[in-house]
Amino acid sequence: MTPADVAHRHGVVLDDHPLLPGSMSGSTVVTGVRDGQAVVVKITVHDSDEATGRARREFAALTGLALPIPMPRVLAGEVTAEHTVVVMRAHRPALTEEHPVPSLPLWTSLVDLLARLHATPMPLDSPADSLWRYQGWSELDPVNDRPALDLLWSTPQTRSQLQRVLDHRDGLEVLASAAEEEFVHGDCHWGNVVTDNGDPLLVDWQSAGIGRGTDDLAFLLTRAAADLDVVPRTTVIADYAARRGLDPAEVEARVTARQLLVLALQYPAFVSYLHPRAVERLHTLFVQLRHRPR
Repeated sequence: MTPADVAHRHGVVLDDHPLLPGSMSGSTVVTGVRDGQAVVVKITVHDSDEATGRARREFAALTGLALPIPMPRVLAGEVTAEHTVVVMRAHRPALTEEHPVPSLPLWTSLVDLLARLHATPMPLDSPADSLWRYQGWSELDPVNDRPALDLLWSTPQTRSQLQRVLDHRDGLEVLASAAEEEFVHGDCHWGNVVTDNGDPLLVDWQSAGIGRGTDDLAFLLTRAAADLDVVPRTTVIADYAARRGLDPAEVEARVTARQLLVLALQYPAFVSYLHPRAVERLHTLFVQLRHRPR
């Protein structure tokens, strides 16, 4: 069954050029019109246990959990043995070609959204529910995956810096995981933010689950550092800590630890997607983070 066939079953007529860039999860995302309203249709084929789990998490987050934050409006959906389909109202991307850099007020609004999400009681029947015990992107193995690591850390200087982080890996993981478990988005970056009347909404909830709020913040700041020349990191962390009633120094330490681990053991897997300028920015960030007190 083609995306057009799936969309038609839900009353959606696709645009002339409907295909949107898909997520790393491999879902098909298309645009169209339903009852005169612009919509987005997301189709996730259940071709593996992982894909099925991703689809179930997103469908539950969007339709079943009633999270107390603004969410994309779901107009229709279905879950079959073969696929999960979600039809949502189309929203404007937070960043566009005309406005490729988030303003400080937009950063503030997104931090407020994350703080509210993380501060809410975990919306689960059982904290042990395996559906929500999703680990996100797996880390590379420093030994077996060393060629992949070397793609990002490709010079003697950067490899030396990488090794210093790997030597302290266990301690960094303990520090990054010191916070209480909370319900998190799991894939928070500006590509997964849209706006509704200027206010941010998070999309792509396939990695949602139990985690640490500071991990959401760390991934947001790391992805932004690859894409933007200026990231208000200090302001964002201080704002988040204030909204959560947390010690800003502790939040800074946890975010720093997680960012170092993400840079060292996750980002190398995606180096082929990075522009050379993004790699330069990440190298700069890595050096800056290594010299922050922890």
